[in-house]
Amino acid sequence: MELLPHSEFSKLHIGQFLPPDTYTEDDAGLEQSVLGFNRCQHYFMARNGWLMFYYAESPPTVLSGIDISLLDAELPTGVPALVAEACAPMLRAGIQIHDVTELFGSPDFENSDGSESGFYRFQVGRRWAYRVGCHFRAADGLSGFWIVRGDHFDDDDL
Repeated sequence: MELLPHSEFSKLHIGQFLPPDTYTEDDAGLEQSVLGFNRCQHYFMARNGWLMFYYAESPPTVLSGIDISLLDAELPTGVPALVAEACAPMLRAGIQIHDVTELFGSPDFENSDGSESGFYRFQVGRRWAYRVGCHFRAADGLSGFWIVRGDHFDDDDL
């Protein structure tokens, strides 16, 4: 399965999904992020709710990754679904782990309790490689995910 070409993914920006006064920008970077240790140099974050856009360089020119809670009541209605549709249209709130493994194959990393809860990470795509991390809650199914360009992901630090 292929996701967006990297050139299309990199055109995404938090401002497409939230008004300017509802997110912040930070050029100090993050020590730990979905990109790996000390890999995020710039990010944009929703003021309320969990939505982050990560960049491996500052100033930000190429989007490296997105992290979102699909069930976050603090994000404006519809925003989680719009973000998912833009970067990984097959992922939607509430789908179960077996639905995702049918789409992406076996996870390359799993941390679960044997139920329908846990975290699963997948390698997706060959032409445009991504790493996709999915959080599941037994009662709610897919509750959030992150997606990182394969060429911007460092799993040596995880």
